[in-house]
Amino acid sequence: SEIDPTPILGLTTPLMFGYMFGDVGQGLVLLVLGYLLKSRLPILALFIPAGLSAMLFGFLYGSIFSYEALIPPLWLHPMHEPLTVMGIALLFGTALLISSLVLAGVQAYWNEQMLSWVGEKLPLLMLALALPIMFFHIGTGLSLLLPAVLVTMLAAWQQGERKAVLFASLKFLEDGIQLAMNMLSFIRLGAFTLAHGGLSAAVMVLTMMPDNVLARLLIFIAGNALVIALEGLVVSIQTTRLIMFEFFRRFLNGTGRPFKPLTDPAIS
Repeated sequence: SEIDPTPILGLTTPLMFGYMFGDVGQGLVLLVLGYLLKSRLPILALFIPAGLSAMLFGFLYGSIFSYEALIPPLWLHPMHEPLTVMGIALLFGTALLISSLVLAGVQAYWNEQMLSWVGEKLPLLMLALALPIMFFHIGTGLSLLLPAVLVTMLAAWQQGERKAVLFASLKFLEDGIQLAMNMLSFIRLGAFTLAHGGLSAAVMVLTMMPDNVLARLLIFIAGNALVIALEGLVVSIQTTRLIMFEFFRRFLNGTGRPFKPLTDPAIS
C-alpha cells in the first residue's frame, strides 16, 4: 500500500552527495574503492554512484584533488558564488518536498483516503509551491497561499463543528512553519559544498608552504585523504538525514508486506 522510493533515491541521493563532494580526483578514489571493495562488503557498492556523481560535479566546479587551477569549471567555483550554491540547494529541496507531498497523494488515492489528503496535504502542497514563488513575485505566491488556507478551513468545516476550523487553521500554521523549516534544511547542501571547498583550499595552502617537493607531495596526499575520509563521512550523514527526516516523513510509513527474497532451490 506504499510507494517504493528506491528509483527516486537512485537519482536524488547521488546528486546530493556529488553536490556537496564535487571533486574529480576524490570522486575517482571513491569509485575505485567501491569497485574493489563491493565483493567484500556489498554496501560499499554505494561508493560507485557516489564517486561518479562527485566526479561530475568536480568537472562542474573545476576541482581535481582539491586543486582548482588545473581545469576551468564548467559551471562555477562554489567559493566564488556562495549565494548561487545556496539558492540551488534550496530549490532542489523544495522540489523534493513537493514530490513527497505528491507521493502522499498517490498513496491516499490507492488507500481511498483522498478526502483526508485534500484537507491536510493539498494545502501544504500549495504552500510549498507558493513560498519559492513569493521570492520572485509576491502576488502570484499569495494567489496560491490564500486558496491553501481556504481549502484547510472548508475541509474542517465539513466536520460540523466550528472549533474544528480553528484547530485546523492552527495546525496548518504549525505544519506550514515546519514545512518552511524543512525547506531551509536543504541549505545545508550548499553549506557543506562550501565547507568542502574551504577544506580543499586549506589543503592547497598547506601544500604550498614547504619548499621541499617531497614534503609538498606528502602534505598533498595526506590532505586529500583527510578530505575524502572526513568529508565523505559527513556528506553521507547529511544526505541520509535529509532523505529520512525531510523526504520520507511526508509519505513513508513503513507498513505493508516485508520483502522476503526467494531462496535458491536445493540441488541434489
